[in-house]
Amino acid sequence: MSESGKKLTKMDAILYIKEVQHVFEDKKEEFNEFLEVLKDYKLDRTDIGAVVTKVEEILKGYEELILGFNKFLPKGYKILTQRDNPQIEDAIDYVNKIKVATLFEGHPDLVRDFTIFLPSSTKG
Repeated sequence: MSESGKKLTKMDAILYIKEVQHVFEDKKEEFNEFLEVLKDYKLDRTDIGAVVTKVEEILKGYEELILGFNKFLPKGYKILTQRDNPQIEDAIDYVNKIKVATLFEGHPDLVRDFTIFLPSSTKG
């Protein structure tokens, strides 16, 4: 059953797999790996936790596919996306600023020279 409460059908699964196949049209190896993960689960050769981990790796960067896959997961399992944690971008930006500040610490000449490459804050 999906998050919306709609019971998912075999046709929903087939359509989703076709969507993944289309997106991975030029990445046959990744698509085949995806199918193998599903096959291993269906044959009870792996558990749902391993499936989630492997599919997360395969679909990394394909947020829409991850959201689609999440619909088929049992309650309590979910692959997180950027939509689930939008503050992660802010945290990464902050850490990167700290790194730059640390690099420039004690080197005012580098800071001065670096500002040449930054856009002007005055409107002209």
